[in-house]
Amino acid sequence: MAEKEESKAEEIIGSSKPQVNLGKPSGGGVVWLAVLVGVVGACAASGFYIGNMLKSAEASPSDEPAAAVVPPPEASGADGAGYNYYDVEPITINLDEPRLARYVRATITLAYEAQYEAEVRTQVDKRMPELKNWLAVYLAGRTLDEVRGAQSLNRVRREICEAFNEQIWPQRPPKIHHVLLKEFAVQ
Repeated sequence: MAEKEESKAEEIIGSSKPQVNLGKPSGGGVVWLAVLVGVVGACAASGFYIGNMLKSAEASPSDEPAAAVVPPPEASGADGAGYNYYDVEPITINLDEPRLARYVRATITLAYEAQYEAEVRTQVDKRMPELKNWLAVYLAGRTLDEVRGAQSLNRVRREICEAFNEQIWPQRPPKIHHVLLKEFAVQ
């Protein structure tokens, strides 16, 4: 009888013990863990993708390419006399960008033959308001792509030089040989 009571006691005690399954894990926990890892991974990937898209759409000023280094003109003019330089005051103007407010700050230097010093300085000083107005309208009509990169900046320099010569000396040979970019910052 003692044995029966003992086995009954073991059954009662044994049944109250928690059952630990050391064999196969239950399928429900593994599935939820896999779903959780998948959701976290998808969120991280989409956040990285969206962040890169926004960065490329709104590049910070430090990401913008600086003005390309343009080699200076030859040290001598047609007659070997050399060039003199005339610095034009900086100009800041908004670019023609519909999505973002971008502006350019430009400082240009005019290069001309030294023998024409008096004539060039006199004419440029006399027509400076017209030249700055033309430059402001010209730059305001450019887009970001039209002022990005060495090739584009060289085209801009050439067009400014041609326009200045045409405005100052319309029916005469040009006196300004080069336009140099002292500063050209797009923000």
